[in-house]
Amino acid sequence: MMCTKTCCLATLLGAAAIAALGLAPPNHTTGTTISGGAGAPDPATLAKTLVNTCGGFKENEIVLIEGGTRDQDLLEFCAIEVRRLGGQPLITIGSDRLVRAMFTEVSAKFDKQQPELMTNLANTVDGVIMIDYSERPDNLADIDPQRIMARGKIMQPIDQKMRDRGVVSVSLGNDLYPTQARAERFGITQDQLSTIFWNAVNTDYKALQATGATMQKTLANGKTLHITAPNGTDLAVEIAQQPVFVSDGVV
Repeated sequence: MMCTKTCCLATLLGAAAIAALGLAPPNHTTGTTISGGAGAPDPATLAKTLVNTCGGFKENEIVLIEGGTRDQDLLEFCAIEVRRLGGQPLITIGSDRLVRAMFTEVSAKFDKQQPELMTNLANTVDGVIMIDYSERPDNLADIDPQRIMARGKIMQPIDQKMRDRGVVSVSLGNDLYPTQARAERFGITQDQLSTIFWNAVNTDYKALQATGATMQKTLANGKTLHITAPNGTDLAVEIAQQPVFVSDGVV
């Protein structure tokens, strides 16, 4: 997975938010259950997985941790894990309401404004942990597509800069986070979607890596990939001399 005295800034902002909202700070030894439904893990345990197993972050690295208030405990535990390693975490908060308001409450004349802050972050951070905070897939359904495209276009150089710098990116959600709206979209209950999602997140990553390595070797040495299924799918694809990439949740 992205500030002077970043860890101090994150701590001060978090403390200020807790004081302003009248909230009790979370127990930083064991967390409450994540607001993700059936099968959701303890946030302290999940944070260790995201920071240590998936991200492999190291001392002195600057890590941007993005998410929403729904997962504030998880965001804070991720920051704690980064700091335990000697890294410097920065937490940013977003929401469907904020994302939408950036279109409905902000003039279109600023859609092509150069994002200097994000550019500076892209040149600074060593890693990013992104916890999907979107609740509704249709949040921007009525927004002019041209505006969305314009915003996306100015972000492309930033994304490229982060890839060129080798910024490690860990993403939890991938538009599959088990919200009620997504469950309805897939035609299943939220508990069903939650069970599927968290079972995948809670997998044995070492075993998954081993399986991925075996598949990578098999495909790299193959010439034709033949795909069939009971529903009638019968597809043959030439794969000789093609690069094989494995996505196993570990960077």
